[in-house]
Amino acid sequence: MSEPLKVKERRNMYQCLSCKWMLVTRDDDDGVTPFAIQCRRCGKFAYSSFYDPPDFVAQGFVPVDAVWNKPNAQQYSALTPIEKEHVDKGGLLLYDMEGKPFPAHEVKQ
Repeated sequence: MSEPLKVKERRNMYQCLSCKWMLVTRDDDDGVTPFAIQCRRCGKFAYSSFYDPPDFVAQGFVPVDAVWNKPNAQQYSALTPIEKEHVDKGGLLLYDMEGKPFPAHEVKQ
């Protein structure tokens, strides 16, 4: 029997059903992540694979694009009241690989 994945090894994939844009994420902390995020390409919704991504994602053949984690004190102080409430209730936030907030929507023409 295989051992459960450690939090830092948990990968997920979000995919837009409209334009097929894909985002591979990794959880760096325990917490709650959304089942849908806004697609950066077309602005519609990209849906979670519910931590059951295709094997090529789960096994690390596709690089991680962004990480879910708890904000540090400086990041937390810059959050909106709604974002702070989300974090205070156990929610994680999405950051790019450099630790900057991951942009929600950037339509590519």
